[in-house]
Amino acid sequence: MAWAIVCIGVIIAALAMWDSIHDELPEQLRLPRSSETASQRPSSAEPTATPVIDDGHWAVVADAYNLRASREFHGGIVTEGVEYYPPIFHVSCYNGSLFAWISTGLQAQAVVGRPGYAAVRLNGGPVEYWQKAEGTVLIAPSPAKLVNLLTTRPELAVDLAFEEAPLQRLRLGTGGIAALASRLSNCSAAPAE
Repeated sequence: MAWAIVCIGVIIAALAMWDSIHDELPEQLRLPRSSETASQRPSSAEPTATPVIDDGHWAVVADAYNLRASREFHGGIVTEGVEYYPPIFHVSCYNGSLFAWISTGLQAQAVVGRPGYAAVRLNGGPVEYWQKAEGTVLIAPSPAKLVNLLTTRPELAVDLAFEEAPLQRLRLGTGGIAALASRLSNCSAAPAE
């Protein structure tokens, strides 16, 4: 009998905690309150993304406003004998604007004299300054040029230094991107900030 009372108490406490964080949760995780149905909840401006295909190891997601292709780099970031998860490269056509970025998992080293930017070298070319966004995201300054580079090379080599790791050479296979290039080329470059 005591076991049943403890279980009921735990369930009531869990429901009370869930109710207190209900409004802070993303819409997909919210449960309808007893006074509302799912159709009465306000919908977000962006439709829920629907996975489409894995196009040559590119994870592709598309909806009414967005086409996004993502792919992991070969191997992770290595520092002091520890290998972190591989960074992920993303390219997206969102509302007619083209974006490209890398989610690294670690903070990129900031450029001296240019806070908020990281120095990135693509395929041994000149240094580019990518914007450091929230968390561990780096935003490409010229996404159209980067998509063109992806479609003309079998591999993309990205040289980048991290706060927790020395200079790293990240390698990304570009196979399969050609099938998506025509859909991405209809985008204009995102406005520079």
